[in-house]
Order: sequence, then C-alpha cells, then structure tokens
Amino acid sequence: MSYSHTSEHFSNPVTASMETIFDNAPATAARYFKEAIAHIDKAFGKGYAKEHPELVAGFMQTCTQDFHTLVLTQALQESVATLRDELHGMWEELAGMGGGQ
Repeated sequence: MSYSHTSEHFSNPVTASMETIFDNAPATAARYFKEAIAHIDKAFGKGYAKEHPELVAGFMQTCTQDFHTLVLTQALQESVATLRDELHGMWEELAGMGGGQ
C-alpha cells in the first residue's frame, strides 16, 4: 500500500499560479480599501475615512491578517486530517500483519 500525499486530500487546493496570485493582489487590496471606506463612513459619518487614513490602513491590515489566518488554519486542518488518515491506514496495515497489537 502506498502512503503518498495527493491533492485529492484537500477540499480546496490552490490551483492558481504564482503569477495569477500576484496579478490578483491589487484587486484584493482595492476591495479591502473600498470596504474600509464604506464601513468607516457608515460607522462615523460620510467623509470620516478620508479624514482618517490611518483607520483605512488599519482596517485593510485587519482584513489581510484575518484572511491569512483563515487560509493557514484551513491548510493546517486539512494537513492534520490527511496525516490522521495516513497514520490510520498504516496502523490498519500493521494490525493486519499482526504487528499492531
């Protein structure tokens, strides 16, 4: 039995090239920027975000950190599940040979 890791273990593998990811970064930043302005102006009044760019920057950093944390958490959860499944398969194989008792 083979214990090789394949992408089929991941429910949501990253398939984009580094170039595509890099090219999409400005659109992501623009989205965070627009969302920052909308949320800040909604909370404090129209034009407040323009008068307080530090709030916009902080909002964008928070969005980026949150996204990074969620992606990393998903990858770790998937890796742990894959490792668990692989170890379980090895344990079953050993038990079948009389060595897992």
